Amino acid sequence: MTTDRDEGRRALVVGLGISGIGTAVALARAGWRPVLIEKASGRRSGATSSACSGRASRRRSGWAC
Repeated sequence: MTTDRDEGRRALVVGLGISGIGTAVALARAGWRPVLIEKASGRRSGATSSACSGRASRRRSGWAC
């Protein structure tokens, strides 16, 4: 039987939008094991957008997704 101590810290990330993916990447880099869930059965259609400025934009540029 394995325990959380054997596997490291886990975090539940709900939603696979830009925020969910970014959170999962940041958690993984910090040594956590993110568990991602999404209620949509497939890719969503329609327009989506995200905008970052200043410090957030500089931080995002280092992500390797």
